[in-house]
Amino acid sequence: MTDAPEQKLSYQQLWSAAPRGFVGEPVFVPHPNGQKEDDGWILTLVFNAEHNNSELVILDAQDLKRGPVAVLRLKHHVPYGLHGTFTDINFGPL
Repeated sequence: MTDAPEQKLSYQQLWSAAPRGFVGEPVFVPHPNGQKEDDGWILTLVFNAEHNNSELVILDAQDLKRGPVAVLRLKHHVPYGLHGTFTDINFGPL
């Protein structure tokens, strides 16, 4: 527990993939030189029901209303329940 005063949000942002996009669990990737808590990107898998495939959607965490910075369209769908996390440590071979 911390003695810091509780901070309240002064605004909220919303991005939606509706009506034919179904969003999975988002992952926050911090900017390597970020100065603020929300400097970075939000990555999320979206099932596109119109095309029956999944897309990796990348959003600027500071400006969701701008829409996706990038959309990577897969040739197939990714099943719901895929969980992920980001780390800047490489656990595999270099």
